[in-house]
Amino acid sequence: MAAALSLECSAREPRPWSNEIALYFESVVSVARPAGIEDAAAIARVHVASWRTTYRGILSDDFLESLSEKRYEERWRRSLLDEGTRVYVAEDGREVVAFASGGRERAGEHSFAGELYAIYVLEEAQGRGHGRGLVRAVSAGLRELDLADMIVWVLRDNTRARRFYERLGGIYIRSQPVTIGTAVLEEVSYGWRSLDDIQA
Repeated sequence: MAAALSLECSAREPRPWSNEIALYFESVVSVARPAGIEDAAAIARVHVASWRTTYRGILSDDFLESLSEKRYEERWRRSLLDEGTRVYVAEDGREVVAFASGGRERAGEHSFAGELYAIYVLEEAQGRGHGRGLVRAVSAGLRELDLADMIVWVLRDNTRARRFYERLGGIYIRSQPVTIGTAVLEEVSYGWRSLDDIQA
């Protein structure tokens, strides 16, 4: 599953999570927790591995093989230091197998104030409730930022992720072109006018 594809964030000093957000977010089989700077490498590993399985056949093999865990680790370190971004991880045992991030809407979609930036689950860890648990965690993080709604962008051809958002009650909003590497693709957005409408 995948959401937005950009992670351009500014580095700031980390701040402690509020007591509300520090609580664990539980699903039937999954627990999501706020990520710390020490999780950057694990998040990067999941990010790259998930792109290579999720987008195989959508993006070129050369592009997918060129993805660098080290480069993504640095980007995630910046995200984890950004006070306006909420990042969560889900673990299987002691290993991070999924993550999600969200914050204020970034693309000027005036009908929405909050955005689910990204959500990725390792292929072998899917179907265990991690996705829903992470969506609930991001939703709580958006509430902490005083955001009342949420939008997410997903590649049109990522049908598995689109079905996931539809099952969560997401309403189709619109589509737009997106360039990834040298490929020009189409992404679509789903939205929830109220965080209370998320069926996670």
